[in-house]
Amino acid sequence: MAEKGQYIYEWPRPMVTTDAIVFCTGKTTGSVLMIKRGRQPNKGMWAFPGGFLELGEELVDSAKRELQEETGLSGVELEQMQTFGGIGRDPRGRLLTVSFIGFVDEELEVKGGDDAEEARWFDINDLPENIAFDHDMIMRIALEKLKQRQNDFAMIDSLNWAYRTSRVLQIANRIGVFDALSGKALSSVQVADQCKSVPDLTEKLLIACTAMGLVTRKNGKYENSELSCKYLVKGKYLYQGNMVTHSTWVRGICDQLEKDISLQPLEDLETQQHYNFIMAMDNIAKASRGKFFLESIDLSDRKRLLDVGGGPGSYSIAACKKYKHLNAVVFDLKETTEIAKEVIASENLSDRITTTVGNWDVDEFGTGYDVVIMSNILHGIFDEASMKLRKAYNALEPGGILAVQEFLLDDKKDGPVVAALFNMMVGAFSQSELLDVITQAGFVDAKIVSVNESIGSDWATARRPK
Repeated sequence: MAEKGQYIYEWPRPMVTTDAIVFCTGKTTGSVLMIKRGRQPNKGMWAFPGGFLELGEELVDSAKRELQEETGLSGVELEQMQTFGGIGRDPRGRLLTVSFIGFVDEELEVKGGDDAEEARWFDINDLPENIAFDHDMIMRIALEKLKQRQNDFAMIDSLNWAYRTSRVLQIANRIGVFDALSGKALSSVQVADQCKSVPDLTEKLLIACTAMGLVTRKNGKYENSELSCKYLVKGKYLYQGNMVTHSTWVRGICDQLEKDISLQPLEDLETQQHYNFIMAMDNIAKASRGKFFLESIDLSDRKRLLDVGGGPGSYSIAACKKYKHLNAVVFDLKETTEIAKEVIASENLSDRITTTVGNWDVDEFGTGYDVVIMSNILHGIFDEASMKLRKAYNALEPGGILAVQEFLLDDKKDGPVVAALFNMMVGAFSQSELLDVITQAGFVDAKIVSVNESIGSDWATARRPK
């Protein structure tokens, strides 16, 4: 209550606006949609699409309407993010704005409309400096939401890979790797000799241990890292090897828990293994690798794509959704192409993506393609990579490009972790080894064009000479 005679400034009744913050997540870094204001206040400054709430209009409908009017973008799912109502945030009076956030997979075409002079996508690492109202603060909060969304997959992916790192530690501890390396440097063959283990698998184990920081590698010989010297060598005061061995035994209890916890018989994983494997490739492509592929490989001048061992067709789908002139063929085994047809149909791309049943071990890939994709089918020196690459070469027209995705070790073969773990299970080339085998197949200009260690994805390209 004000004292008698005290002047009180009465704000006009608060008005409500809505803003739409739309991110494109089809790029590794991400981009955000903004409009340049065509009217005062803050004319010529950049802001989020938005405007006044109309009578009888739901908040989300207002945000969608303003987004469509000012950018031409429609059909975007929007979720309410936060309300902003700081005093003085808008020179027109006391305005509250309810912000909504949405995500799209690609930078759809936009055009300024209504009171927006221009609409444009901005890379989130290269935002404009002249941002209107308090939209710079709103931007910071929205970017945290985007980061959280991106980290959600990273967390699931990390948890899913975690058992592989624990198994490497348990196996290395159990066969005596750290004791063998105590106080000396040994080659992988020498370690295998002391541990009475298979030499080639021992080398893979040591590469994984190096990537995980448990051992170091120099001049072709391995030594314990400081971490392993302290905790994993018998006789050390802080030795943890017995705990690691105990956890190996506990693993059996955890495996049994899966059977004990359910009140009904669990589905036999073996009977569904192929389907789960193929759809796992689709899962990870949609969550991360498909975006990385589109950033890494430019197919704007290509018309006919062959996806060798394409599984569910995820990369063909990603490419055809971005490049409307492109057609693709997924080459794989019959049981796999049946799955691919369903996935392709669900994306309404059956008219542009077809399947061919084939076995890369015995069948040729066809001819007349100007791009061939080989995603994770060239797993190291024992995987007949040369044979597959020769068939890819024959399938390409002169000047056609080859795009290869693989888990690749660095040339020192001391990482990265995901590639080292994959090498332990299946096999993996180093970067230079892959480029060498591609060049030996007749391709030219072989090069690594992008690397993402966190998801274990490296893309290499080459071309068939004209």
